[in-house]
Amino acid sequence: MTASSNTASSNSVSSEGSATAGQSVSVPRLVGIVGTGLLGSAMAETLIAAGYRVMGFDVQPDCRARLKQLGGEPTDTADQVFQKCRTVLLSLPDSRIVNQLLSEITSLSPGHLIIDTTTGSPEASEEIGRRLSENSVEYLDATVLGSSEQARRRDVVTRVGGTDLA
Repeated sequence: MTASSNTASSNSVSSEGSATAGQSVSVPRLVGIVGTGLLGSAMAETLIAAGYRVMGFDVQPDCRARLKQLGGEPTDTADQVFQKCRTVLLSLPDSRIVNQLLSEITSLSPGHLIIDTTTGSPEASEEIGRRLSENSVEYLDATVLGSSEQARRRDVVTRVGGTDLA
């Protein structure tokens, strides 16, 4: 994963505070993660270390607690992640759960980018991408080849498929 940060102009107010005249404020990018288990927490750890703000949700309370220990911002629902984050990584057990989650999200809107690291069915991923594109939501199927420990070491291969716009 490669990280970058945006710099706000001296007249901008960031979510972290405000700038006074002549100052430049570094504003970390905000990324959401739904599914902060083994792989999701490894991705969160890497992103946080690279200066990203990470907001995340997992159905397991201990996974949300771990995200907080890593410096992330756990939420009470997956929908809250989508409300706050325009870019959301999914790290879920299978395509069925991805479909279920996306059918329950009420704050999904045009301009969202979903990066799905779930190891799922290629056919299901194509259908999810097609359905989301009808609502101007970009979708990348980004299967990670490797373990969570390898992800922490940044030693994984990711196969990514999606539209040119995403």
